[in-house]
Amino acid sequence: MNGKENQLNSEPTFANLPEDVLAGRAISPAILQDLYRISSLTPLQCADVSDALAGMEVTGDASDVPNVVQRALGVTDDDMLTSVLRLVVNVPSDDVVSIIAKLKAWVDGHPSRAEVFPEERMLSAAASLCLLIADYPIIELNRKAQAIVQGVGNKFRDIKFLCDLRPVFDNERENVEAFILLANLRLGYESQDGRERVCEMSLTEEQLLEIRKEIDRALSKLEKLKPLGAGMISSRSIHDKEDS
Repeated sequence: MNGKENQLNSEPTFANLPEDVLAGRAISPAILQDLYRISSLTPLQCADVSDALAGMEVTGDASDVPNVVQRALGVTDDDMLTSVLRLVVNVPSDDVVSIIAKLKAWVDGHPSRAEVFPEERMLSAAASLCLLIADYPIIELNRKAQAIVQGVGNKFRDIKFLCDLRPVFDNERENVEAFILLANLRLGYESQDGRERVCEMSLTEEQLLEIRKEIDRALSKLEKLKPLGAGMISSRSIHDKEDS
């Protein structure tokens, strides 16, 4: 297979059978899809991705990880990039051996699966996974940050505004004396028990302006804290090098 081309035409659809669940060999269809895709990568591509991620500064921006991975892969295949990112970001290094074992058990669970994952492809997927997955400092830091965000509050999901014009009638409810402009806020979030919830409220224009002021203040505070956080991490890194 030519890893640089990564042409995965007629990619199969992955699913588990009830007996897979009962036998304890069920594996996420997304993981199966990712393993299928990375089986076409060359060892050099995997090593380039690993070196690029390991070389990222801990003080760097984790949002740049997709660009770093894409440059290291040397491909424009969005599906391949998605799979590699999903694996390196979500799979801890301690889980690699168990994932490979589960893949083999899943393939052995039905004769038709050997056509999708023949021995050569399965070995290639395992080799690519071993080369790609490591405890990259930039990703470990991002995981800890996400854990802190989720641990101290509800998880933001989405926000929507519906603007409305409400009439104000006279006492006899016959004539409209005025109109009130309202913005109906709908804030979606995931609570700490994992349930999706919604908070709704009506806001006047003055209240919206006050919220905007508070948002601007919060953004300003975050900008001032960024250099402080980067300086603390840089200082810690210097001390670590001196102690080693």
